[in-house]
Amino acid sequence: MNTNIIAVKMFSFGSFLQNQVLPKLLKTFRQHHIIYPYIEAVLIVCYRWAIWLNPSLVEAHYRLGQLFQKQHQWQKAATAFEQVTKIGSFELADAYGNLGRVLSKLKKYEESIAALHQAITLEPHHYGYYRFLGDTLSDKGKIDEAVNIYQIASQKRIYKTHPQV
Repeated sequence: MNTNIIAVKMFSFGSFLQNQVLPKLLKTFRQHHIIYPYIEAVLIVCYRWAIWLNPSLVEAHYRLGQLFQKQHQWQKAATAFEQVTKIGSFELADAYGNLGRVLSKLKKYEESIAALHQAITLEPHHYGYYRFLGDTLSDKGKIDEAVNIYQIASQKRIYKTHPQV
């Protein structure tokens, strides 16, 4: 069997677990917090195996980044999101936004700012990217710039919820 087919099957299995099985388990079991880490571990194995078989499977990199971000494994998340930005096409603005967030957690502020600017370039109406950029600038000590960015974020949010304004 072709390795690309196997990679897609592994990714599909991981997606099925993440999108179908996991939500049902969380609703069904009271002790879901006990099961959840094991399922996340299986998801990571599925996505890593899919990536090993087909390194250009961009959605597997993206989902792996999301899992690592959720687990506060910032460096692993950054690596996964960087791969998404290199390969391109899938959720690119969101990948840059998430990359900016995790790089900020790693205190790599300049790289974070660059990634967030790229996200804003790709999706200029997404107020969240402005907010994350403001947070990063604030963490870096650039308060005046952060305030300006927060004002833009507020305007974007108001426009999103009240486009007639």
